[in-house]
Amino acid sequence: MHSLRIKHAPGAPGRAAGRRSPASVVALALAGAAMTAGVGYAIWMAMGPTVFPGLSTCAARYGFDAQLQALQDAGPAPEAFRFVALGDSRGDLPVALEVYRRAKAEDPAFIVSTGDVGREGSADDYLEAYAPVLEALEGTPAFHVPGNHDRGIRRDYAAFRYLFGEETFSFTYGDCQFIGLNVSETVRLSREELEMLEKELKASDARYRFVFMHIPPRYVEAELVADARRGFTVNSAALRALLRRCRVTEVFVGHIHGYGETEIDGVRYTLTAGAGAPLSEQLPEPWRVYNYVVVHVSPEGVRREVVLFSREDDDWVRRETPYSAAP
Repeated sequence: MHSLRIKHAPGAPGRAAGRRSPASVVALALAGAAMTAGVGYAIWMAMGPTVFPGLSTCAARYGFDAQLQALQDAGPAPEAFRFVALGDSRGDLPVALEVYRRAKAEDPAFIVSTGDVGREGSADDYLEAYAPVLEALEGTPAFHVPGNHDRGIRRDYAAFRYLFGEETFSFTYGDCQFIGLNVSETVRLSREELEMLEKELKASDARYRFVFMHIPPRYVEAELVADARRGFTVNSAALRALLRRCRVTEVFVGHIHGYGETEIDGVRYTLTAGAGAPLSEQLPEPWRVYNYVVVHVSPEGVRREVVLFSREDDDWVRRETPYSAAP
């Protein structure tokens, strides 16, 4: 079973960067008029092949529904399985390919990205900098939450939504619940998203619950960096209380490029944002690393490993977590 939530942003749809044919210009104008008139998102999406030439094939293969179907087609979740969390490739294709290929080699049931898979959030951007990554993952389902760099030129996630179909998601796999949120639209957690999260958490009796978002709440950022100023504060106190009350197992975030981990109110928070974006000097030096996280789920519990590129070893190394590199 899975449940879906799609936020349809008001106003005119976004546009792909770069040159457009006269037909796509007309399509954009018509789609914008349809959205303004309230005719709606369905017409806009129907125009996708014209507005986003070249992205249609990727959308059919790598959108949320297709990936979830692939996961279901693989059969029921085994008693023990693993998934990978990673994020922030942000257009650095060589590094992203290295990270994602290594993640795929872990033989996970699926991969979840914490966002910023592109630099501009345009159709051209995704085709050039992320479609090769998706192709490299062929056979391994991947799910995505959007980051601030996925908003696109008109800040409405038009290309992201056309490619992946969802900004937020919720599904179960085995005895685990997976929920993805969009907290990047205005660098906040909206009341709508908070209510969706609460509803999904309360409706599930899963043993383990994992939540994914791009921008971390400020109270988490303050545990990871000395100068906390990039995390969101709107509804963060309510979020913290909800995650504690519903006994969420782990929250994965991105945005601050590198690795980090902390535990607050019995909830584990993991920063995994090292799939190619320039590494952040805000983080302590041991955490300024390209990385991905492997989460092993079994009847015995949850075990995690961070796989990171060690400059000291000049190679990729595996560390059991908690991995201590606190500021």
